[in-house]
Amino acid sequence: MSTVLKTFESCETERTAIFCEIFDKFFDCMNVRSVKEHSLKRKKILLPYTKQNYERFIWLKEVFLKYLND
Repeated sequence: MSTVLKTFESCETERTAIFCEIFDKFFDCMNVRSVKEHSLKRKKILLPYTKQNYERFIWLKEVFLKYLND
């Protein structure tokens, strides 16, 4: 959805596109369920969690939570 909104971007759709993109990434972070899904969908954010210092945790803390606070 965010890709379509960005393609036809206007002043009215810019913030909606950002909202859709951020929440799409957030749901992907929370819905990791397969070891192969990230390659099938070509989404790095769907990689299974195997260590504690993934850049997704940084993204969740620095981008997602900041977006919610703002």
